[in-house]
Amino acid sequence: MKDDGPQSAIDRCFDVTIVGGGPAGSAAAIWCALTGLEVAVVESAKFPRHRPGESLHPGVLPILRQLGVGDQVEESGFFRYPGQTVVWGSEPAFHAFGNDESGPWMGLQAIREKFDAILLERAKSLGVVVLQPCDARSPIMEGRRVIGINSSKGPIRSRWVFDATGRRHWLGRRIGGGIYFASRQLIAHYGYANSRVKNRQLVPRLEADRDGWTWISPIANDFYAWVRLPFQHVRGRLEPPPRELDGFVPLGPTRAADVTWRLLTNAAGPGYFVVGDAMSVLDPLSSHGVLKALMSGMQAAHLVRLVRRKGMNELIAIRSYKEWSLQLFQHEVKNMRELYARLPAEYDFSLS
Repeated sequence: MKDDGPQSAIDRCFDVTIVGGGPAGSAAAIWCALTGLEVAVVESAKFPRHRPGESLHPGVLPILRQLGVGDQVEESGFFRYPGQTVVWGSEPAFHAFGNDESGPWMGLQAIREKFDAILLERAKSLGVVVLQPCDARSPIMEGRRVIGINSSKGPIRSRWVFDATGRRHWLGRRIGGGIYFASRQLIAHYGYANSRVKNRQLVPRLEADRDGWTWISPIANDFYAWVRLPFQHVRGRLEPPPRELDGFVPLGPTRAADVTWRLLTNAAGPGYFVVGDAMSVLDPLSSHGVLKALMSGMQAAHLVRLVRRKGMNELIAIRSYKEWSLQLFQHEVKNMRELYARLPAEYDFSLS
């Protein structure tokens, strides 16, 4: 994807500058643009860029249609599946998503390089200015208010800045936003592999054992993704591919991500909103990472539209978003704690 950021773009004052061009940032950009707001997206990486694959619940499709990319995502050739096999301190059981008169509901195993590009191209088609590659270096402050960013292409002024940079919490760490931790440190390890046998496994499988849980999913007929979350993290150690993938050909190295449960306590403030993983993080077992990204981007965009177009008091919008993000996080944490509590007592797992 080419650099679409002419020098003239940074001489304008935008309604919203979004740092990060992943699902949260692109969803926010699309939702803002659909309501007539002027938007710039600053993305540091060239596309296509590597990101872990994502399992998308069928419930995400109505949101993707609202964003104008539902049909394109469904026609993109992503692996489709009706549910997953779960072994969670019990015998294997198949958990279906559900069905209606049209047949079973089908999830998608999205390849993020392709999924992210679809969303960002949709934003560009709506007139969003995409500066890529472009690094966000620091927020521009006027008193306590964020009024833009300093970027590698120069200063960009805007009425609001959205941080959609993910787990590194780019803006929160620079303006002193506190982080609330709801678990001990959790590190997820993941990778990809090729099978020489097509259609070897037709649905994703999640299995817990005494030392951790493993998720394996086909992405295409002979292309698999895996995630391993050990219950006890050993610093500096990368987990090997699961034994179920013995004989497969690894595609690239094993990678690791910090998935400690955490929430940025100041997810909104004067002139800014924080969305997606920059707002909160849970481990992949929640399976709602992309859904949260899309919803938080759209929620922040909706509140900015109410302030900009409908005269809502900004302080009310800020309070509303912080309450929404807290309630969402608390709900997700409750569900996750209940899920982990179902593990047998002899399993070596503790959240504290």
